[in-house]
Amino acid sequence: MVVSAPDKTPIEIKGQSSAKPTRRNWLKLVAVCLALQVCALLFTECVLYVAGLGEEEIFAFDKDLGTRHMKNKRITWRSEGFGVCYFDGDGLQDPGLTVAKPANTFRVAVLGDSLVEGLQVPADKKFTRILNESVKLANGKNIQVVNFGTSGYSTAQEYTLMKKQVFNYAPDMVLVCYNSRDIFENWSPPDATLTNIRPVAICLPGQPLVVSNAAILEWMKSPRARFLQSISWLRQNSRIWGLISAMETELSFNDKTYQTIMELLTRPKKAVKRLWAEYSQPEKWEVSKWFVSSGSSGPSFNIQFFEGKDPNAQVNKSFPTGAKKKKKKSSEQIAQKNAEVRPAPEPKKPVTEGERNYIKLMSRTLGALVSEMDSLCRQHKTKFVVVAMPARLGLDPIPGTETTMYGLDYPGEVEVVKTTCLERGVPFYDMLKPAQSELTQNEKKAMFYSLHLAPAGHQYIAEKLTPFLKQECDNVGR
Repeated sequence: MVVSAPDKTPIEIKGQSSAKPTRRNWLKLVAVCLALQVCALLFTECVLYVAGLGEEEIFAFDKDLGTRHMKNKRITWRSEGFGVCYFDGDGLQDPGLTVAKPANTFRVAVLGDSLVEGLQVPADKKFTRILNESVKLANGKNIQVVNFGTSGYSTAQEYTLMKKQVFNYAPDMVLVCYNSRDIFENWSPPDATLTNIRPVAICLPGQPLVVSNAAILEWMKSPRARFLQSISWLRQNSRIWGLISAMETELSFNDKTYQTIMELLTRPKKAVKRLWAEYSQPEKWEVSKWFVSSGSSGPSFNIQFFEGKDPNAQVNKSFPTGAKKKKKKSSEQIAQKNAEVRPAPEPKKPVTEGERNYIKLMSRTLGALVSEMDSLCRQHKTKFVVVAMPARLGLDPIPGTETTMYGLDYPGEVEVVKTTCLERGVPFYDMLKPAQSELTQNEKKAMFYSLHLAPAGHQYIAEKLTPFLKQECDNVGR
């Protein structure tokens, strides 16, 4: 006897028939969502490209230099000032530049940091471009000034760049521009800021100069470095990432929490030791520092909460205080009160013996670097010249900026560089001293945006360098 299976109900038949289409619908929905997101990202990238936004990511990583310019990339700088340039296949920004030197041309390679790089001004306003037009050589040759400046570069990096790239361009002269703190940047470990990824240089008494990239190689093993290297294509091409990177740069300079996180990702052992030493102190955990009772004899909560802001700002009317009944104080009274509240500047601490010894060591190291660069230039039949830049730290320091390091201010640094060059017979030109004596305070301010040169600053440098550079170039031909 054969028993037939019971007929399926309409509901069961409908459920089976709709199972596969439902899964297909979900896959279609996911595919459509992904496609829309990709289109949205591409559209955003196009808008940012047209607007010239997110184009401030300039650094690729290099095991010898630490950082170098990206290649074949347009840069639009907006963080300070405004400028547009293009990095060619070698990371240089001079249009039409060829590795082979044109005939009847005297080529000058200019090395330095962001003051030479000049991303903050239009390309034709940079002093390196102006010098191409202003310097007229007696022998009738055309002068070609090539900008090798890179943000954050130390003298040790400039020495390494000279060996690695500069001589490929067969310069007739190498001009190194010294900026504030360069002497100390030759011995500084990497930290949260990308511009501080550098080789270190040291010259101990009785020993030869040592330039080591060990700190760079160690940094490249850190989680942060591996992540940044893994997204190198995005860093090179994405303007969305460029905006993220600009925010990251701002945080790395100004946000202590972010700096600590980056330190943990870059140098975890050192960061943990520092945090442990800092937070293991009993005074860090005093409750009185967290809460201030209304009856305490110490500073009021209002002063603590609004520290750094205007203490006379208008109080919210909904807050039940008697502040609105008080008469407005005159500007003289407010200024007097602010002067009373503001702590007096701390007196400068005397330079210790250890600081003096450290400055001597850094001066010896700088001297060894200058000697090595001069020797390399002689081997390539190239003239070597050093110029001290008119840095803001020596002309018009930003209020609140520490003007000395280990007891040495920028004019003191320039004297060290001058002595170093004179002892070695290297031509030296001090642009700081004439700027200090010739310019009014308003003219000094007009030279800078914030930390970097404005067009007026580039124009001043070009005017001062023109006769000096012409004389040095003409002397080469004699």
